Amino acid sequence: MDAEFLKSMEEIVSAIRSAGYDPYDQLLGYLRTGELYYITRQDGAREKITQLDRELIRQYMETVLRPES
Repeated sequence: MDAEFLKSMEEIVSAIRSAGYDPYDQLLGYLRTGELYYITRQDGAREKITQLDRELIRQYMETVLRPES
């Protein structure tokens, strides 16, 4: 994962948290269904995620982002 990808994911995760949602659950819903409504429009997160590779997002979730308890 390159620095640009990680920066984008940090911004997306921050926007999801700011909107009051669990980033892991929202990203998982997005990956399972492909539906963008799982990703908030806040701070351009929805637009940013469409520019990212889904397999890299999956890897990010497995290695960086853990389910919150």
